[in-house]
Amino acid sequence: MVFQVPCHFLVDQVFRLTPRFLRPYSTETAADSRKVYYNYKLSSARRVVENYFGILASRFRILLRPIYATPDNMKNITLAIMIPHTLLVDDIGGEGVADRFGIEDAFEHQEAVGVVGNVSTEAKKVREAMKAYFCRRDNVR
Repeated sequence: MVFQVPCHFLVDQVFRLTPRFLRPYSTETAADSRKVYYNYKLSSARRVVENYFGILASRFRILLRPIYATPDNMKNITLAIMIPHTLLVDDIGGEGVADRFGIEDAFEHQEAVGVVGNVSTEAKKVREAMKAYFCRRDNVR
């Protein structure tokens, strides 16, 4: 039987682990190389998303405050932001965007704050499935 991983958000250790919120293993429990590798892959993906959002927010100031809109209007707002942004990135290239906005490892030095509480078995299964996927794909033992 194949385990289907649901769509999820990549979060840091401030959030509780749920099937929809994937967070890294804590430093205390990330003793083996597979958990360390999973944490690395998760952090790398989060950094890309955070950098991308930073670029969008610097261009489209509406993203710097709460947006009160219906789901349909929110979809239109998202498309109105993504289409011109994608065209700009295509025009000057990803490296040009990174240079123009000074993107580096801005989130590398953040300190983690743990959340205490029970974690569901389902959430652990999702995280384990993602860890197994990355390690199998990249041949990490």
